[in-house]
Amino acid sequence: LAKVNPKNREWAADALKAVFGMESRDKALEKAESVARDMESRKLREAAKCLREGIGETTTYLLDDYPREHRRRIRT
Repeated sequence: LAKVNPKNREWAADALKAVFGMESRDKALEKAESVARDMESRKLREAAKCLREGIGETTTYLLDDYPREHRRRIRT
């Protein structure tokens, strides 16, 4: 959120919560790309770049290697 101007912070926070609230990694990656495109349309290019660069690592907890009941602990 540091790369988002104050005017768009609330929207960006909600959008990122939606990304990380997805049930599967594939859906999270799809949602992240959609959010990144929305960010670019709002002239938040640096935030979109940051999201695209980090989404792979930050959604590791959604891999099937981890039990669903552990996801919350891993994520936080």
